Amino acid sequence: DTIAKDKLDDMPITKLQEEINVPFDFDDIYVKGYVFNSFIITESKDNLFILDQHAAHERIFYERLMEMYDNSEKHSQPILTPILVEASKDVYNVDRTWMQVLNQMGYQIEDFGEGSFIIKEIPSDMDLGEADRLVKNYLDELGYIKTTECNRAVIDKIIMRSCKSAVKANDVLSNEEISELIAELANCKNPYSCPHGRPTFIKVRRYELERAFRRK
Repeated sequence: DTIAKDKLDDMPITKLQEEINVPFDFDDIYVKGYVFNSFIITESKDNLFILDQHAAHERIFYERLMEMYDNSEKHSQPILTPILVEASKDVYNVDRTWMQVLNQMGYQIEDFGEGSFIIKEIPSDMDLGEADRLVKNYLDELGYIKTTECNRAVIDKIIMRSCKSAVKANDVLSNEEISELIAELANCKNPYSCPHGRPTFIKVRRYELERAFRRK
């Protein structure tokens, strides 16, 4: 045992290489089609990529919301007609720390009485419909989670589940919107999956297609 230990001590130490996360190169991707009003067909060199527009937009929306929450500088825009939202008794009566999360994102939300809240300002990079849907989904998820403690883990979970406001499957996108979606996905920290873990795109190699058609 001593001899074996001495041999181990004399062996050179090999350091494990750190895992390298190679970002996906969206610069070489070309849009080739759009099917079922849900999937964007793209090509890059000898690979075919099929993007799920809903999963892609969920990823974009989630990272944008988290960035808005983490940003110390709040960017808001006033709205002409305030948004009135109803809340469940559980949400209305709990500690209002959850309102700080929305305020941090750029909302100005106040108690309007009788189980309702009024919104007079929304985040500057949201349109009215998007801001309205997000708050309503946020309140729904707050009631689902049933907690008064809005720590980072809870906030992350609520925002992740509130991504229902994202583009849905079967929402028809124009060519300009498709290009914008791909460009925004390329800027994401994790462009490979939505916040729930579903892939934003799948890859099919040219070789796999040729083999499927018995050309190889």
